[in-house]
Amino acid sequence: SGGAAGAGASDGGGGTSDAGMPDVSFTYDASEPDAFTPDASCAATVVKADLIPLDMYIMTDKSSSMIGTRWNDVKKAIIGFSNDPASAGIGVGIQYFPKLPAQYTSTCSNDSQCGGYGPCWLSYCRACTVTHYSTPDVPITVLPGAVAAITNSINAITPFGGTPTGPALQGAVNYAKAWASSHPGHSTVVVLATDGDPYSCAPADIPSISAIASSAAAGTPKVLTFVIGVGTSLTNLNAIAAAGGTTKAYLVSAGANVTQQFIQALNDIRKKTLGCEYQMPKTDAGIIDPSKVELEWTPTSGAPVVIQRVKDATACGTSEGWYYDNAATPSKLLLCPASCTKVQADPGSKVNISLGCLGS
Repeated sequence: SGGAAGAGASDGGGGTSDAGMPDVSFTYDASEPDAFTPDASCAATVVKADLIPLDMYIMTDKSSSMIGTRWNDVKKAIIGFSNDPASAGIGVGIQYFPKLPAQYTSTCSNDSQCGGYGPCWLSYCRACTVTHYSTPDVPITVLPGAVAAITNSINAITPFGGTPTGPALQGAVNYAKAWASSHPGHSTVVVLATDGDPYSCAPADIPSISAIASSAAAGTPKVLTFVIGVGTSLTNLNAIAAAGGTTKAYLVSAGANVTQQFIQALNDIRKKTLGCEYQMPKTDAGIIDPSKVELEWTPTSGAPVVIQRVKDATACGTSEGWYYDNAATPSKLLLCPASCTKVQADPGSKVNISLGCLGS
């Protein structure tokens, strides 16, 4: 067995690529090792774990400080990532900040001259309205189907304006949460790509912006915020990433191979997000009893290992294990960090799920 895993990130379908990832396509097999003891009423069903589909909403800084080489490098990186065969099956959407149509990129003297893209501040429209950023320039669409739209979108952008990070992140979170709510079973994340500190719109202080990311990570549905920083003034970006549940920002060194570093950051986000969450299986053999589900990992070399279930994420500690996103009505099986690290380090390994049913 083997092949692509997961459902498409939009209703249009499409499979999540398993390049560099564990083999995770569904296969029913009643001849698994005796160590696996699924309940008979589920016809001794063992399935290969199906990875949760990943959707990214990339909020990209196009402020004046991005003009030149920095913008060209980021543009090439996003287009390159979108065209990478390993990205096939991932849903990607994009928007930019500040969001300013061409007619509002000249100087202004009052708010009315900015239309809905105000206020006018220090002679320029600032685009501080959250709804500009919760409406994507390219909606989340499964790769490679989104490649042409993303390429055309980013090629049409000319950097200009301030850095309204607060409204941009809030808008990105709003869109991602709405998307996640309408696509249950998907993992939806925000990727904030910027070259420095917030400037020009409230909130502009790091604690308030970090609170936006923290609320999204703690909410239902959960939306993590990854941060990619390009430039030199990047210390504060770590605080936003940590609050968003992703530990620290990816800091891309200016003057080095920015394009390759940026692509590597996106690839790492893909790997971290895809490699540790599996869909709760379904079967026609009966109603699955969550208490009778088992998870087994088979390394490339070595015997299969049953990974023990723990109560929840707080019970993981430094030990291996897995847990449900919701013990009463689970939709995901999530690996504890220790198990996740081990599985990701062995791309040729396999993860199986054994099912047991109610009434058995």
